Amino acid sequence: MDIKSGQAEMFTFEYIIAKPESLFIKEISAHINFTEMDIENLPDLCHAGQTTGFFDRDALSFPLVLRNFRKGEFRP
Repeated sequence: MDIKSGQAEMFTFEYIIAKPESLFIKEISAHINFTEMDIENLPDLCHAGQTTGFFDRDALSFPLVLRNFRKGEFRP
């Protein structure tokens, strides 16, 4: 957010993820780490943290597209 104007900066980003890997998204200064693990080795989900997500690998289809929201996409 631009602190002087109070307006959110408009930018777009899109990354193609060919396989589980680590990635830095420079536009939002965030690291994303995709790691495959067996279900027997999953940590306790109650203690995984707010920045951790879990996906069913069999339900994903690579390549994945990681991008920000675009104007007009959100409809409550």
